[in-house]
Amino acid sequence: MKQMTWIITTLLVGILAGCNTEEPFMDELVTTSHIVTITAGSEDNATKAAISDALAFTWTTGDQIAVHTTDGYKTSSALTSGDSPSATFTVDLGEGTRQNYAVYPASAALASYATAENLRVHYADTYSYNSNADFSPMVMIAKGNAPGTNLSFKHVGALVRMTVNNIPPEATKLTFTFQYKVTGDFPVSNPDTDAPDVTTTTSESDNVVTFHLPDHAGTWWDGKVFNIPVPCQVMGTVVCAAFKGSDKLLEGTCTIPNMTRAKGTKKTIYLPVFSVSDTKKVTIAKSNLQATTSNNWSTYSFSFMEYPWSIVETTNVSADYSGSTAVGLFGWATSGYNSKNPNMTSTTDSEYGPNISSGEWTVDSNDWDWGYHNSIGGYSNHIWRVLTSSEWLYLFGMTANNTDNGTITSRYLKYGRATVAGVEGIVIVPDDFIDPRTNGGSGSFTGGTGSAFTSNIYTSGTDWNAMAAAGAVFLPIANVRNGTILEIIPAGLYWSSTAMMGNNANHLVFSSSGIFPNMTTNRNKRYYGKSVRLVRDL
Repeated sequence: MKQMTWIITTLLVGILAGCNTEEPFMDELVTTSHIVTITAGSEDNATKAAISDALAFTWTTGDQIAVHTTDGYKTSSALTSGDSPSATFTVDLGEGTRQNYAVYPASAALASYATAENLRVHYADTYSYNSNADFSPMVMIAKGNAPGTNLSFKHVGALVRMTVNNIPPEATKLTFTFQYKVTGDFPVSNPDTDAPDVTTTTSESDNVVTFHLPDHAGTWWDGKVFNIPVPCQVMGTVVCAAFKGSDKLLEGTCTIPNMTRAKGTKKTIYLPVFSVSDTKKVTIAKSNLQATTSNNWSTYSFSFMEYPWSIVETTNVSADYSGSTAVGLFGWATSGYNSKNPNMTSTTDSEYGPNISSGEWTVDSNDWDWGYHNSIGGYSNHIWRVLTSSEWLYLFGMTANNTDNGTITSRYLKYGRATVAGVEGIVIVPDDFIDPRTNGGSGSFTGGTGSAFTSNIYTSGTDWNAMAAAGAVFLPIANVRNGTILEIIPAGLYWSSTAMMGNNANHLVFSSSGIFPNMTTNRNKRYYGKSVRLVRDL
């Protein structure tokens, strides 16, 4: 069998500067009967084939190129050592003879697609994360038969460079979901010109890129870079989600411009987490809890309300919510555990929750917590829970007597009164919050202790979307229930899991007069029906 070995020596130097458009080329230097040595440089000594944390091009250990031949493409041997702007590849052409095109990286090559009319390249849907952020290079092609012809590599797509913060210790993968097709096979347009490209269209399939993460248990990750090669004309919203297996932990978004050939964009995403102690972070449910029934409370299930501003109770209720299909105001600890059902309206405090006079729910009594006892939002039980009184305090940067703690307020979450879709309440923003107005969005947020619920106005769900995408949550004023009587008051009341003496319990109260995360009076009886907002530990 006839064999020919190609040795391709590259001399690529330079620094990536803001994803420029200059591209490397390859020149034939030496030809022998069996060995061809080709030296590659670039028109301005800069390139973007692969990108390190330092934004400089280097070949990476394991890199390979593909050479199309008459009997399918042939992959070069892998580099044995990288981290250098120059490298040597060898290619065994076997019985075939070289055709017009070479492809970098080799994984992007497709057999039988090697003529100008049908040249295609493949964009991967899965990568293994590497701390150098250089295992997802931009796709390039080179045209020209050798010997006797130059080989000039040209980019066919673009690059999205994502810096992601607040990646939980238990996360095993990140996904990036685009509004466009970004994975799979793409035809190359104008492959014989200086501007070959691959373009895409909007799609709800082949639009997810996954990065598998190495073990980093016990360590929150910040500033991790993910290079994502994409076709041209990709734009709009990108959703980044952190998973533990198939279990979604966190989700954040950003907006990218229209991506054009040989260009790149750099974006930062902070996955939305909320610090509730010096060592504990949580994610907060996007809307309040509700219990619903289809058979007059013979059975029921828990779920999150459709919108952050949703309200269930707008009029008085019957003794057991007969005729109603949903409950949104709960007596304390009415999780369904020990027959304490969500439609209870009794005004006897002793019927609500475990027999503890003060302190937090204990291990033995955790099942009184709605999230501990129930599967909610597609998650199993023991996933969601109610914040303790001390965690509500920390969240708002306050001391036990509901006064500002300046040292915490300056470091942790901000909040502001707001009206969303006509409903008054408060907005809470996550750690490292980026106002959408400064991150390509149209939202707005005014934090602080101002008394007016008009400090932040979002007239519709669309207006609120930019804030929600940045991780903000909205707690509406959803009234309060005393037995069967609905009290429509200008204040929001939300349960904590902290018990008080005399069958009372601590709760969050907010109104135009202030924010009180550790309220011990003002409708603190356990039988009062109040809102529940669940959180999830990370």
